[in-house]
Amino acid sequence: MNNNNSNEYNRLLFEDNISIVFIIVSLINIKANNIIEDAILTNDNGKYQKALTLYKINIIITILVYIYFIIRNVYFYNQAIENNEDPTFEKIRVIGSVLILIGTLLLAYTLFNDDNEQGEVEI
Repeated sequence: MNNNNSNEYNRLLFEDNISIVFIIVSLINIKANNIIEDAILTNDNGKYQKALTLYKINIIITILVYIYFIIRNVYFYNQAIENNEDPTFEKIRVIGSVLILIGTLLLAYTLFNDDNEQGEVEI
């Protein structure tokens, strides 16, 4: 396996791990949502705070993952330009990744500044 194939293989293995992180984050979001449901039934404000803490941890993890994808997509975009290829699709991926990150940052802003979260934080 040449160096380029080895790098691609390692990147794909790393991204498999990112997929596992997304699964774990999703399961934690489900758990936080269940805590919110229980807080509604028991009128226990402490449970709301526990769920909000889980949501905040998840949003930070998600932001870090999205930053990785932006860096990766910018790398692919630059590679396409260096190889004199049409970078249109790579540019679209970069723009999409940036927009997803912006949306997640806005969600994080509301989560960290509003303690009255209503339901699951979609990431």
